Amino acid sequence: MKRLAVVVLLLAAVVYAQKKMPREAPRTPTSVGAIVLTLKSSAAGSVTATIQAQVLDASGARITDFHGDLFDYTTATQEAQIKAVVTAIRAKAESELK
Repeated sequence: MKRLAVVVLLLAAVVYAQKKMPREAPRTPTSVGAIVLTLKSSAAGSVTATIQAQVLDASGARITDFHGDLFDYTTATQEAQIKAVVTAIRAKAESELK
């Protein structure tokens, strides 16, 4: 019974503290930081490309990251060119293993 009372008191203290703590004002995105492109080629020959971009506030602090499929932002020709380059890199790497 004493343990239950202690747990209830601790939970009440946490709830009280959360209500009293000042909340951080939402930060406004103002710029894009680093952009990372990841190209993957499977042994079966499929190629995927993803993008990750940092969203920054006015002081340059990261607010969040944006993640997506790079091919959503390319033309069909660009997609084919990227896939051809990745496929050629894989073929060269595999030929050097022999």
